Amino acid sequence: MKKLLLILLCLSLIFSTCKKNSISDINSNEPITHTYINHIDSVKTIILDPIFEKYIIDLGCDDSLDGYVLTAGIDTITSLKINVGNINDLTGIENFFNLTNLDCSGNQLTGLYLAKNINLIDLNCSSNKLIDLDVSGATSLTTLDCNDNNLTNLDVSNNLYLYWLTCYSNNLISLDANGLSKLDSLNCSYNELTSLNVNGANNLTWFKCSFNLLTSLNLSTNTALDIAYLEENQLTSLDVRNNTNLTKLYCHTNQLTSLDVSLNTDLTFLTCRYNQLISLDVSSNLALTNLYCYNNQLDSLDVSNNTALTTLHCKNNNLTSLDVRNGNNTNIIFFKCEDNPNLYCVNVDDPTWSTSNWTDIDSQHYFSTNCPPPSSYQ
Repeated sequence: MKKLLLILLCLSLIFSTCKKNSISDINSNEPITHTYINHIDSVKTIILDPIFEKYIIDLGCDDSLDGYVLTAGIDTITSLKINVGNINDLTGIENFFNLTNLDCSGNQLTGLYLAKNINLIDLNCSSNKLIDLDVSGATSLTTLDCNDNNLTNLDVSNNLYLYWLTCYSNNLISLDANGLSKLDSLNCSYNELTSLNVNGANNLTWFKCSFNLLTSLNLSTNTALDIAYLEENQLTSLDVRNNTNLTKLYCHTNQLTSLDVSLNTDLTFLTCRYNQLISLDVSSNLALTNLYCYNNQLDSLDVSNNTALTTLHCKNNNLTSLDVRNGNNTNIIFFKCEDNPNLYCVNVDDPTWSTSNWTDIDSQHYFSTNCPPPSSYQ
């Protein structure tokens, strides 16, 4: 009789799973609906995956591989680390009522339904095959790692205590982190994002949304932002004037025509290469050590205020004027300015030293402490 019941329940679950994972549902942003076959007051908790049950047996919470465990044997467990590699189904996890830490990474899961695990704090479900992930009831969640899956939708609207969220390498087309005021770290790179909302994530300090399809991004409320990786998108504009705590900004390989970093006085690292910038003012960025602005359309560049500079890469622009007289040229260990055919003279501290040490230049380039105006070469 118990085997017959299990067979009927399995067939019911398979049918509902197949229906849920139809193509139309996969591409939908509708809330995930899932039928739980276990109930909170069940004496026995059905476990559909024998490998999952074998893991529970190894914990000493069950004694036979028969498709169920006694709920009383699992409802006090607070931590599970299930990295066995070939679990397909975690049905029964909902009756681990006191679970606070769950690591089920590196398995074969396509759905993970944790709406009833209200005490969950840390979740790592990365490197599975997840299409569905429901954490709507895990309102105490502070850490969520769901990278390397097949998710097209991720709803974290109820997870207001999230501190660390990484969901890179999925198929997400939108992500709403609005109101996650405790969020400190967010990595949503390598998706297909065309929409990303981080408004209200006021404590966000580390942010990576690289390799997506974003054309716009509002960072005006993210005033605590320290490091931002925004490269490899389709951004046509970027406003970081409110992000005065920025120390590192990666915005290369976009479609930017302008970039204002005048208020980002703590900036030490800036890479804005492979854009369409026609001007760049770094005169206020006195802490700047690394500047990569190559492959743009810059016609002039002045780094004479940037005394901390150690790297300057400005090749392949339209430069006619380049001023590197910062009084500290000997600390610039990496210098490249070739492929600027309209540039002739480069202003430096010591022409002899620069000639000996900076060799990545065009044949017509020479160094001087007082270059003539560009018009004199016309």
